[in-house]
Amino acid sequence: MTTLQVLLMLLAQPAAPERVHVDWVLPDGCPEPAALAATLRETLPKDRTFSASVRIDEPRTAEARWRAVVVSKGLDRQTRTRAVDAPDCARVTEAAVLVLTLAATALPAEAADVGRPAVLPPPAEPDAGAPAPEAPPVAEDEAARRPPTTLRLNLRVQALAGSTVGVVPGPGLSAGVGLAFALGPMRLELALFSWLEGETTEPGRGVRFGVTSLRGRACWLPTVKDDWFVGPCAGAEVAFIRATGRGVSLPLAVDTQAVTALAGATGGRQLSSLFRVFASLEVGLNALRPLFYVDTPVGTVEVHRIGLPAGRLTVGLELHLP
Repeated sequence: MTTLQVLLMLLAQPAAPERVHVDWVLPDGCPEPAALAATLRETLPKDRTFSASVRIDEPRTAEARWRAVVVSKGLDRQTRTRAVDAPDCARVTEAAVLVLTLAATALPAEAADVGRPAVLPPPAEPDAGAPAPEAPPVAEDEAARRPPTTLRLNLRVQALAGSTVGVVPGPGLSAGVGLAFALGPMRLELALFSWLEGETTEPGRGVRFGVTSLRGRACWLPTVKDDWFVGPCAGAEVAFIRATGRGVSLPLAVDTQAVTALAGATGGRQLSSLFRVFASLEVGLNALRPLFYVDTPVGTVEVHRIGLPAGRLTVGLELHLP
């Protein structure tokens, strides 16, 4: 057989069908179809071919949730439609990938349909008087085959207000800004606070305090019901303190630090796909405890010592940057 004949036979063979084909209809700001297709190729068994269509519907009201409509075909060639809801586009696309993976995994090897699925149904018109339909529950055998969810880094900006006890005399009131990185229910947070100026309460000689603090913590915040979430947090806060003598002839500024280890709980509510409000209450111990004193004609006088226990209350508003 000549080389030309071999080449002609190879060219005459039909192209191998695409192993995974999904038609994605996504609003702006959602994950890219190429990234979703790559995730599917990794999660689907290597001996399956599969095709489906997915449409992501944005919420039409502030109370509504994002919805993914998934259309696929089974061995009986019948078209099946399933809808899943989630608070934002990132999580609803993750749910859609899970539905597609479960549907393809349930098929025998090399038996999935490689044809195009039926046309997606049009979005349902909202009915103000009727509740949103719930997604059908996942069967236990499907849950056992559930693949690990791909974690996606989501950046969020926070506006914060708080009060700290155990560092300066009285409640240390502060306002600040923060960044939160969500990895599924796991969150890593970094916040910067500016405190209102405070001072010791004794008459006469004392110390005036100016404080800026930096807090880092990790939280585990699963959704417990609807759009409510609650979970534990732990971290540390470093307070950069500038102390200036009060009621003395030569007030000098001294810079020092206090380090506080904190642990507690955070809870809140998702207002929409972009905003959530939350509050956290934490208690802890001061690891670095500076002593503050002033010089007098009769010697040095202690005016404030940072105690061992500490506590912090924080409230905030969070904006999700899709």
